[in-house]
Amino acid sequence: MAFTPEELAEMARADAEIEESFCISNEDIAFSRAMDREAVLDGMDAQRRKIAESKRQYRAANKDKIAESQRQYRAANKDKIAESQRQYRAANKDKIAESQRQYYAANKDKIAESKR
Repeated sequence: MAFTPEELAEMARADAEIEESFCISNEDIAFSRAMDREAVLDGMDAQRRKIAESKRQYRAANKDKIAESQRQYRAANKDKIAESQRQYRAANKDKIAESQRQYYAANKDKIAESKR
């Protein structure tokens, strides 16, 4: 079912009003992520929940060790990673171009400001 021009205009006005006053803080983002994590954990059985929590604690306690391991892997497999990225970009040219168009449209002012 298509919308009438009047309905589309009203929806555009409502969207503009929401966008004008919309503001999300870092606390809101953190709260949202915590709620998302809880929702995912609630969907798991007890054993999977225990494993997930154990992995989360390990990652939190070993951030530097994990980061160093990832740096070493990327350094040792630089060519392999570059080839994988080339293949992905070749296979997804349209998807990447569309994503870039959307980003540019949403951030024209920011992009213009950075080029000054």
